[in-house]
Amino acid sequence: MDDIITYIVVFGLILIGIIIWQFRYAKPRPFWLSFQIYPDLKLWVQVEKKDGKHKSLIIRCEIKPDNYIKLPYIELIDKKREKIKIEIPKETEGIIEKTKNKHHIYFKLDFIEFSNLLKNNDYKFSTFRICVEYKTTQVFKSHELAFDKKWTIFKPDSGTYN
Repeated sequence: MDDIITYIVVFGLILIGIIIWQFRYAKPRPFWLSFQIYPDLKLWVQVEKKDGKHKSLIIRCEIKPDNYIKLPYIELIDKKREKIKIEIPKETEGIIEKTKNKHHIYFKLDFIEFSNLLKNNDYKFSTFRICVEYKTTQVFKSHELAFDKKWTIFKPDSGTYN
């Protein structure tokens, strides 16, 4: 009789552990790829993962009130360090949220559409950057980002030390 109760308790604990694990990993989690601080702007590039896969790319800007930015664009960089500019489709709308002292602007792109935009391009690139135009005169850029063989996004190492 004691063995049966022990088996039921152990099985119940395992079942509760699996349920908690499912709830924890089922919700989307953002991961930072790049964070740049400029005098007029803070720029975040994040990847939102859900169920272990990339779901969306988030570009977040924090600017001073009464200022504006344009729609971000992508700068592709090849091995010779030559650059080409690719516009993000106009269907992607930024969600504007104002807080008491700061102005936050979010651009959320579906990761599959974003990777298809870069895959279907004829330009052979090795890395890319997310760029934001501020007041039409200044351009702020994220760190260089790249794709691996499985088309997951990462921040590559510079290769130079000390």
